[in-house]
Amino acid sequence: MNDPQPYCKIIIAGALNEHWSDYLGDMLIIVDVKQGHIQTTTLIGQPRDLTAYVGMLNALANLSLTVIASEYRFAAAVEHMQAGSFERG
Repeated sequence: MNDPQPYCKIIIAGALNEHWSDYLGDMLIIVDVKQGHIQTTTLIGQPRDLTAYVGMLNALANLSLTVIASEYRFAAAVEHMQAGSFERG
């Protein structure tokens, strides 16, 4: 039986471009820009494990970026992440 793969979703304040993807472990980068609102960037991807996920959070903190929300889940919960939900499970 295959172990479920971890997925993570991190939302940060500000806009990052796709060049940050390699630095952050090949994360999908989605920039949300709405007139009159704070720009946010959503990072979605598959860290190797929990240690890699914490490493990404530390890298963002070292860059002085503000993490608005983050979650780390396994494959069974990916549909909630894709729907934009940050429900506690």
